[in-house]
Amino acid sequence: MIGELFDTYLLLQNGDELILVDKHAAHERLLFNRLAAGGLAEERQLLLTPVSVQLSPEEHALVTEHLTLLSRVGVTAEDFGDHFVLVREVAPILADADLPGLVTEFAERLSCANGICCQASWRSFTTGSPAAQQSKRMTERRHLLWSS
Repeated sequence: MIGELFDTYLLLQNGDELILVDKHAAHERLLFNRLAAGGLAEERQLLLTPVSVQLSPEEHALVTEHLTLLSRVGVTAEDFGDHFVLVREVAPILADADLPGLVTEFAERLSCANGICCQASWRSFTTGSPAAQQSKRMTERRHLLWSS
């Protein structure tokens, strides 16, 4: 490793080549690979305070029917009645996620796919962290500055 650039990129050398690696994108790729390999199934953090999520009747029915699938992508929840689900545990990479938004998005994707979750799009939703989005915004700003 040669060094670091803008707190975002690693500078590496391979023979006569210079390689730039976006640290955040590399981290997101590692998380994606773990998720794609099913590596999040066992890892959980118990929430100190469970999060209740209110859903529409249709969304509630879909989510409670697919709690196992929700668990496979890192969210352990249970039916709490009256159109609520209670999130009790999450995979560590989802600890800072907007859990009500995440469960609602899960329900919407199930609804749009007539009860069949598009796992590829769900993975892209769960791995689109704020760090990766910030890195993208910083890169776009730099590109605009360098292009001027």
